[in-house]
Amino acid sequence: MNMPEREQSRFEQFKTSGKLPSPTGVALTLMSMTQSEDVTITEVAKVVQADPALLGRVLKFANSPGIGARRSVATAFDGLSILGLAVVRQLALGLSIISNYSEGSCSGFDYRRFWSHSLAAGCASQLLCRSSKVLTPEDGFSCGMLSRVGRLALATLFPKEYGRLLGVADSSRDDFYQLERKSFATDHNELTAALLQDWKLPKIMVDAAYYQENPEAAPFEAGSRHYALVHQLHFAGLWALMCVSDDATRQAMLPRFFEHGQKLGLDKETLIGMDAELTHDWLEWGQVLNVPVQTLAPIAELEERALKTSYLAAAGYHSAARPPADSCSILIADNDAALVESVAAVLKKSHQVRTATSGEEALHALTDMNPDIVITDLTLPGMDAGEFLRSMRGLEGGSERYAIVTLADEDEHSVATAFEAGGNDYLVKPFNTRALEARVSAGRRIVTLKQEVKREMQEVHRYVKELATANQRWEEAAFTDILTGLPNRRYAMERLKQEWASAVRSNRPLSCLLVDIDYFKHVNDTYGHDGGDLVLHSVATVLKATLRTEDVICRVGGEEFLVICSDTSASAAADGVGKRLNKAVAEHIIASDAGFRARVTISIGVASRSATNTTIDALLKAADVAVYEAKKTGRNRVCLAK
Repeated sequence: MNMPEREQSRFEQFKTSGKLPSPTGVALTLMSMTQSEDVTITEVAKVVQADPALLGRVLKFANSPGIGARRSVATAFDGLSILGLAVVRQLALGLSIISNYSEGSCSGFDYRRFWSHSLAAGCASQLLCRSSKVLTPEDGFSCGMLSRVGRLALATLFPKEYGRLLGVADSSRDDFYQLERKSFATDHNELTAALLQDWKLPKIMVDAAYYQENPEAAPFEAGSRHYALVHQLHFAGLWALMCVSDDATRQAMLPRFFEHGQKLGLDKETLIGMDAELTHDWLEWGQVLNVPVQTLAPIAELEERALKTSYLAAAGYHSAARPPADSCSILIADNDAALVESVAAVLKKSHQVRTATSGEEALHALTDMNPDIVITDLTLPGMDAGEFLRSMRGLEGGSERYAIVTLADEDEHSVATAFEAGGNDYLVKPFNTRALEARVSAGRRIVTLKQEVKREMQEVHRYVKELATANQRWEEAAFTDILTGLPNRRYAMERLKQEWASAVRSNRPLSCLLVDIDYFKHVNDTYGHDGGDLVLHSVATVLKATLRTEDVICRVGGEEFLVICSDTSASAAADGVGKRLNKAVAEHIIASDAGFRARVTISIGVASRSATNTTIDALLKAADVAVYEAKKTGRNRVCLAK
């Protein structure tokens, strides 16, 4: 993937800002050194010793129980001898980037989840490359771990703006990169590729990272290494997403997971074995790099749950309609059929009731009925109450159900067992009707309160989302000129301060152009304010379309526009940008459906940061004087400040 010249120029601007995420010098050196077959452990050890944090992590990893070193490791050379160059390179890469960017100021960006996902993608890509041989497993790890670093780059470069975008749009949607391009003139895939290219990673890794979210759009021949890697990287991302999700989401993703694995030639049994290996690697690397990870249920277990759910659905167990508002739904589970029927007879007067006499039957009833309250004996045929209640809590809505456990004796052990099993309350057999109804009534109140809290939380989330959208619109309105759609004077001054500070810090040129429409008063006098508004809007459109992507244009007055050109000398701004704007406006015919037709010209004053213009006020004043000089000497021209 070769970046167009304009995108390359924008990336260089980002790079100059010093905000782009990047490995440390030591990590980059190690990445470069270990690509060579001639490098020795002694040479690499000298580099590792130059970074105390890396050296400490290497020694800690080499001395960890899982590595099995025969003696205590105390030197970089010994650590490298045990771990190997490739592992140390992975350690340096992960440590250098994660430690510097483990958190940030982008409020909408989940840094912990990002690194957890990135590490899982690295481990998954390493496993896949070990099988396919498309890359070395170590290169596969680096490629997978860095495959979405462009998202981190956007959060770092534009923390406020990117956070706002994440607040109003789901980053998992397929067209999210288009929203990024609209806001930042680039997207995370493009930035990822640019960063990997800048870090001198192999071209095959750069290309695969660029296309990995949409591998079908990649221009690679089927069967080629590029084709194989981009599809592997796509699958590694899906695999990593399963790692950072809850069990219910992982279970729902299984069909897609197995389908994608099949496309790579990996059958179900192979994937189940590889998933166990991935979980081990992910947990181990998470501890070494201080990245949040979680213990995962084996996908074989998730598949078994999914099959059970499918079986129940096929057998006709579907969610029933909710009971009336003045009642609740109750499941009664007990091996004493007579007791079950007697309790049901009491509760059926006011509630919807279902009964079960075994653990398996009770589980079927849970799926079918989705009850508010469960009354269960401490022991059920086939399973105890603890096993049954844990299964119940794992189902959708299970945490909101109220569980009453029935006991044969009210001894301390039985009561403790009931609560430890997950019960909310208990009843001792035999119990009278009044005690039963009181317990059910209390349970119904708690269930109702939980449901109300859930609804209120949903309302709060909806309100917060609407408020974020409204705040974004208000902020945009505060910085936008309504007539032209361009940023207004307030935005222009804020942006000019930022560009000025950046230019001073990096000692790079900065120029601005003050643009004034010639004879605009005559336009208003001749065609009225409607004609004047049409001219302003048309000129603004032409100016914006003619400028470079990196240039910023704002409307700062009645017929005045300010163009900010970063990293541009005065002569380049005048001879290049200014004359191009003059020509474009002069050649444009302004017309409307009402028969309006006219041409206008513009006068431009150009000033640049210099020994004379040492402040923003001086810069703007110099540009203003230059505009006056352009008008005085004939208009429709560019005048450079003296």
